[in-house]
Amino acid sequence: MSYEESSALYGRIESAIAEVFKSLDESYEKADILDASWAKVSLDSISRSCYRILRITANQALYSRLKSGNLGNSPTKIDLFFAMDDWKDTISYITNKIGVPITFDLPNCASGVELDDQDFGSIFANILHNSLYFTRPGNEISVRGEIVSNFATLKITDKGMGISDDLLPKVTLPFVSHGEGERHEGMGLGLALCDMFMRSQNGNISIESRLGEGTSMKLTFPRKTNFSRSLSLRQSSGLMTSDQFSPLYIGILDASLSPYADRGDWVPGKVET
Repeated sequence: MSYEESSALYGRIESAIAEVFKSLDESYEKADILDASWAKVSLDSISRSCYRILRITANQALYSRLKSGNLGNSPTKIDLFFAMDDWKDTISYITNKIGVPITFDLPNCASGVELDDQDFGSIFANILHNSLYFTRPGNEISVRGEIVSNFATLKITDKGMGISDDLLPKVTLPFVSHGEGERHEGMGLGLALCDMFMRSQNGNISIESRLGEGTSMKLTFPRKTNFSRSLSLRQSSGLMTSDQFSPLYIGILDASLSPYADRGDWVPGKVET
């Protein structure tokens, strides 16, 4: 499917799901009036399934575009740590909804980088999705920023299920997923998109993981010199907002459907291609 076809499909699906959300809002109001908590459980399930549909189609559209060599918008100068600090309240609010705490450790120093800020929202949401989806009781996520020489890095670490040594080299390949076969309902594009995006921005992603202990993903961006924070506040213009169609809502609320969250005896499955 071409980028144009994938993008058009996503637009139609988003429009249709917007109507579903409208109907769900009306149903929630009626459930409140009737004090029907059982109905709210069903409505929540429908809502989260809608987010799964949105994430799958959004990732397919982004994959088609990056694969075609269309890198989207022109790179924008942003302060990476300032952006994360600006978004952390929204991120924490959504992750707390599904019971996984997230902490931020961001140095108070300039971290100017050039990247496509809209795509970065989707990429970061995909990383958070993975950390949340392959989780277990007691999981927590940390986001740490660091300046290393001429690079700015973000390291996202979880205490989830981890990835086995044989699967780890393959997880950034398109349409490869890990998990328990029938229990994993994604397309295997999340980390492939992260790798494609980082390479397109002259950066890279590195992944460390131990099965049963957790995973760390580090994003490394070339840092720009002579950078002023006052020139780069565009990142707050809708990238990480409370809008129900923002990348964060789509990625994180899809992860809330994880079949692993209540299990402590997770067994790694085979690679799916």
